[in-house]
Amino acid sequence: MDLTGFNFIAFVAITSLLYFTVFRKHQQVILIAASVVFYLFSGPKYIVFILITSFVTWLTGLQIQKINDEGQIALSAGNLDKDQKKEIKKTYKNKARVYLIAAMIIIIGILAVLKYTDFFLQEVSFLTGISFGRTFAFVVPLGISYYTFMVVGYMLDVFWKRYSAEKSFFKIFLFTIYFPHITQGPIGRYDKLSPQFDEDHAFDYDRVTKGIQLMLWGLFEKLVIADRLAIFTNGVYAEWKTASSYAIIIAMIFFSIRLYMDFQGCMDIGRGVSQIFGIDLDLNFKRPYFSRGMQEFWQRWHITLGACPCLGCAKI
Repeated sequence: MDLTGFNFIAFVAITSLLYFTVFRKHQQVILIAASVVFYLFSGPKYIVFILITSFVTWLTGLQIQKINDEGQIALSAGNLDKDQKKEIKKTYKNKARVYLIAAMIIIIGILAVLKYTDFFLQEVSFLTGISFGRTFAFVVPLGISYYTFMVVGYMLDVFWKRYSAEKSFFKIFLFTIYFPHITQGPIGRYDKLSPQFDEDHAFDYDRVTKGIQLMLWGLFEKLVIADRLAIFTNGVYAEWKTASSYAIIIAMIFFSIRLYMDFQGCMDIGRGVSQIFGIDLDLNFKRPYFSRGMQEFWQRWHITLGACPCLGCAKI
């Protein structure tokens, strides 16, 4: 479902109506249902992968939490010296690590197989001359990179004891498939989104109005700026052999603006939709093109990716 299309706008309007009326007391239910419907529009067969990812994440979190709790009980036993406590911590951490690594192999493995198999085989074919055809070509499920980062971050947070594991599978599933952030991000943190999912969100005119305004601004960024610049840049790149140097330089500048506006626009649409529901998603860009250096640029560009716990996997 195209975020800039009429069908999406109608979908959001119907979901919002149900969210604040019929499902007023069961808002998590309508968010799950709407997210599933949204995902099914991308291809019904691909929902199985996000279901597997959510289920593995949920079970792994519970198992790691169980091991963490058992470790705390063991540490609370009397008359333990420093070395004994250290050994107990190491033992239970190693147990939890086994489940964490196994889950990551499954979840990241799904991402790797679906997203990179075709690329890998093309490279092998180029080097060896062996043709694999389209036998192993996969259509990548919607948002697989984003939700993979999110669930890996959740499991790492539980492993590092930053918060307790979620007991409800449906909340983990909602966190994974929540439609406003699944297409373009931002990469959500469970400890920030979970309390908002639990809240009772009454209709708030000011909040809904601001959400709609943010959606409209995102549509402007995407349709009016990014898509219009694309016409020029695509035209120049298609005829780059005959294009003037000035046209190529302008096209390069326009392409950087187009890339930012396309990404930012879609993300603002998602943030605006989520704001209507009373759920705040993290800001993902902070004027990166006004940065004073490359380090600051990456700190401002895709902020939630840089803050994602999954980038600290080496610490496990």
